[in-house]
Amino acid sequence: MVSALFNEISTSRRAYPARCIWLALALSAGPAHAQQPTADEPVSKGVAVYALSRGKGVPAETRDVLAKVLAYFEKQRTEQRVLSIMSERVGLEGERRVCAEFADQKFAITAYERVLALAGGVELLKVAIEPCNKTLSKKGEKL
Repeated sequence: MVSALFNEISTSRRAYPARCIWLALALSAGPAHAQQPTADEPVSKGVAVYALSRGKGVPAETRDVLAKVLAYFEKQRTEQRVLSIMSERVGLEGERRVCAEFADQKFAITAYERVLALAGGVELLKVAIEPCNKTLSKKGEKL
């Protein structure tokens, strides 16, 4: 149906501006599944935490929470729920990315929720479920 509508719009020269607007809206919306993952799509087993800054370095409160998150990940590793922990510098002012790869998706989701609770209200701390092998540094080094 969408392609039929697009073909109708594209056949008329007067409709060129409308076609451009329609195309821009369609492209900006992105695929529908990107907003709501389906059960068929694999969920990453990695939980990443980013400590960020605003030009004055990473705030002390953010560093403290990141240390607590790292300790939580280490505890999960001793319980054999975490397979690996990676830490990577992502900026010039001490910004860091810490990621733990979990043995199971259930453990990853539980850890994600726990880290969100630890990070509640702390500025400049981002938590995401994503693969840990995502390389952010220019040299591709993992610390």
